[in-house]
Amino acid sequence: MSSAGWAYVARVCPNCLVYLVAPVNLFFCDLGCHMELRKFAVLLSGLAVVSAVGCTEAQSPQPLAEESFVAARKSYKTDEFFPRHKVRKPAKGDKNGNTTYAGPLGDMAALLRVPKGEGPFPAIICLSGGDDSNWIPNPASPDYSGDGIVTMFPALRGANGNPGRPEELYGEVDDVLGAIDFLKQHESVDPDRIFLAGHSVGGTLALLVAAASEDLRCVFSFGPADNVERYGWRMDKEESKLRSPIRWVHQIKPTTYVIEGMVEPNNYRVLKSLVTFSKGRVQSMAAFGCDHFTVPSRLRSLIAKKIVADDVVLTQEEVTEYLRKTE
Repeated sequence: MSSAGWAYVARVCPNCLVYLVAPVNLFFCDLGCHMELRKFAVLLSGLAVVSAVGCTEAQSPQPLAEESFVAARKSYKTDEFFPRHKVRKPAKGDKNGNTTYAGPLGDMAALLRVPKGEGPFPAIICLSGGDDSNWIPNPASPDYSGDGIVTMFPALRGANGNPGRPEELYGEVDDVLGAIDFLKQHESVDPDRIFLAGHSVGGTLALLVAAASEDLRCVFSFGPADNVERYGWRMDKEESKLRSPIRWVHQIKPTTYVIEGMVEPNNYRVLKSLVTFSKGRVQSMAAFGCDHFTVPSRLRSLIAKKIVADDVVLTQEEVTEYLRKTE
């Protein structure tokens, strides 16, 4: 850091590939994805003001919605569309296996990995954060098939050549519901043991899906937002309401955990509001020694063990002890 002033640098969020500007010693990302930004660095001398893109503060939580989330979505048609994502293909040589699932807009691309051996197996849908990488396994959205779990990475609307345009947490809920239906009918899947995991924006989406589906055994949401205003998305109140889990978490039915790292950068400060407004339907877990981006990979083996054992009880003590032993 220069003695003449604070040094501000551009950092690339490894989750969404968006450039953000922040003090070098206070970098924090609320993941304002899909913004067209240029990489830049600024050295400030004396007093100056810098706008940090993607690190906005949301307004105070809005009151819980009284109407059904499913009914509210059914009666509303969004006017918010985002730029179509680039097409990303799974790694070459991935023999197991490109597929399609039926979404509300038509056939949707997905990557499905089925364990060796005889099923039926438990299954998990993985929703990564950021932009268009939903169907590519990565440290923030790991593959569980090696642990005996059918793992599905669904590409959503407007991504990887799929029909439609991205609606950022609105129509994508219906796409994930289509992925759940796909797994329920798959010959290798136990339909009573379908799990859902999401990271960052994918974690926010997972909470919305949990409020709309009764077919999930358990949901793991890593580093979600409570209110989409935190992503810096500008939209009217109704659009924001239907995308913000804080308004609907009290309607979640499956066992649901929100988990975040305690090392910066993280979104841990929003977990309390999600738990409070859920009226006991959501539990929070602090992942000590992890940051926003490392939690899913650090807890992968513990989550896999829980899924295989069909054990949906997760405690803070269990998480803390596991992380201590595996650091």
